Amino acid sequence: MRVLRHDAAEFPFFCRTLAGATLDHARASCGGVKAAFAALWTKVVLRPMRLALFEPDIPQNAGTLIRLGAGLNVPVDIIEPCGFLFSDRGFKRAGMDYLDAADYVRHSSWQAYLASRAPGRLILLTVRGSLPYTDFAFAASDTLLLGRESAGVPDTVHEAVDARLRIPLRTGMRSINVAQAGAMVLGEALRQTKGWP
Repeated sequence: MRVLRHDAAEFPFFCRTLAGATLDHARASCGGVKAAFAALWTKVVLRPMRLALFEPDIPQNAGTLIRLGAGLNVPVDIIEPCGFLFSDRGFKRAGMDYLDAADYVRHSSWQAYLASRAPGRLILLTVRGSLPYTDFAFAASDTLLLGRESAGVPDTVHEAVDARLRIPLRTGMRSINVAQAGAMVLGEALRQTKGWP
């Protein structure tokens, strides 16, 4: 399991490690510095797409989303406080052995998350969204933000995001499971940005 903190001391080491691996790979497969630079730019500057879970209530959903992130090579940010302990049996059961392969970061609060989050747009999935996710143009550096199962996110979070998207549902249906919603929208975002592993 790679549980990371984003801070200034860690970034130079990350760049050196990634640069070495990317340059070696690009030289071997593409045979050029230009290709190596393009690969490094995509990995370091654009950063990968991310999932962010705002104060999740249900351990099974959080575990499922972390497992999804592990499988699709999408880092996950968990914005605390959570409604469960990370030692919870339901969390571990849903994440299974994928938790060891997951790249997730725990943030102590919304403010702590904002202070350290990766560059790129923050895209909120919400029943209050005006735009269907299928009509949105995703970018490779977007972070998809999922709200609390019991209450979504507060107005301050709504005001801080770059876009608010909804999943079109039939009349009378309020919402679907947050892990299902995350998987649907992440799949479309990765399809659009050619971000599949």
